[in-house]
Amino acid sequence: MTDLAAVILAGGSASRFGGDKAAFPVEGRAMLAHVHDALLPLAQRILVSVGRPEQAPEGLEIVVDAFPDRGPLAGIDAALAAADSSWVLVVACDMPYITADSLRLLLEARSENLDAVIASDSAGRLHPLCACYHTSVRVTVRDRLERGLLSMYGLIESLPNVRKVNLPDTALVNVNEKPDLR
Repeated sequence: MTDLAAVILAGGSASRFGGDKAAFPVEGRAMLAHVHDALLPLAQRILVSVGRPEQAPEGLEIVVDAFPDRGPLAGIDAALAAADSSWVLVVACDMPYITADSLRLLLEARSENLDAVIASDSAGRLHPLCACYHTSVRVTVRDRLERGLLSMYGLIESLPNVRKVNLPDTALVNVNEKPDLR
């Protein structure tokens, strides 16, 4: 897909998980590897956003949060700053069942007048860490970071032109704790 960068958010402390989520094996491979594989057919450039350089996985292009310890919003800011495209496809590292086909649905829903295309599940819940953001939203993201407004849902509410796209619930499984893998 042209005019698209992708970022895997892997900068969290994983305190609820009890270890490095990105490296944790699911079906014999690191969760980050599953997400990376889903992004490969979609984006020419794949970044991994980390909170600190020591969190960086080897062999992948990284961006480091300019606002440490500010959560996923800081990772999105770093990706938007590094992107050489109009759109950034964002996927959290703890979504090992995401697929390229599911992500294509987000990409196909983009249009010039949109700020973001956000995944939603069958219950209508938004998944702002599985979304496509136009790089023009960086001004809003940076403003919210500087003011300490870190909620991803707050970001979505502050954007005037957002489209929601239903993705399969299985693709949106988010692993916050090890029992979530059951």
